[in-house]
Amino acid sequence: MLNNALYVLLFAVVIFILFKFVSPLAGAILLVLVIMYAVYAYIPTYWASKGNMCFNAGDFEGAVENYKKCMRHRPKVNHRINYAYMLMRTGDFDEAEKVLDFILRFKSVKPNLRNEAKRNRCMVYYKQGRLDEAIEDAKSMFNDGYKTSQLYAMLGYFMILKNPSAPETYDFCKEAYEYDDDGRDIMDNMVIAMYHKGEYAEAKKISDKSIRENPKSVEAYFHGAQVEAKLGNIDTAKKYLDKLPECHWSNMTTVSQEDVDRLKATLIL
Repeated sequence: MLNNALYVLLFAVVIFILFKFVSPLAGAILLVLVIMYAVYAYIPTYWASKGNMCFNAGDFEGAVENYKKCMRHRPKVNHRINYAYMLMRTGDFDEAEKVLDFILRFKSVKPNLRNEAKRNRCMVYYKQGRLDEAIEDAKSMFNDGYKTSQLYAMLGYFMILKNPSAPETYDFCKEAYEYDDDGRDIMDNMVIAMYHKGEYAEAKKISDKSIRENPKSVEAYFHGAQVEAKLGNIDTAKKYLDKLPECHWSNMTTVSQEDVDRLKATLIL
């Protein structure tokens, strides 16, 4: 922001000098050129903003279309990362991988953006059925000192998929929860880890909090229903499952309709 302000100030001074001491025509020409460049430079941000508006409204297809237009106009690295995420939400994981691989080719990309791109690529690997690669890359980032709520949540979930009952999985999910006990996905992971360890009463406390704070989360209601069923609260479990059609489903949702149907079947018996 400071650099942009300095550039604006510099151009304003140059234009003033041209108007005042050289030629009004020269000043006018430079002013027009500056305006044209500003409009050109703003184009990718404009399409990205429209894409974000669609995404926030739940229109993921519209978000992708607007980001495609953004990609045609020299997008910034963060625009490319957002585009890859939009592609992931619509299930186009192969294209998302291409976008992220393109970013990671360049050593000039800032470390925080490089790590964000790598983290998103881990999710792509997982969705492509390459769980071991996803875990390897995520652990590498974690061991290199990149520790964020998003990485804790993602790696914890991968470890649950690999071995939900392993002590290492439980310990990592607990560490993540201690790092950020308000993270939605971190709470989900902790509930699952406790569920597999048989700590149903403790899992319920976190599940109740997650549902209260994330009333549109598929995972919060589903894992909450699992816990309530284990505690014998069948009516509550059914109520949670009845909430699922009102929740936000996407290709990034970690619960499938088959998972829901299987749990419903056990509650009917």
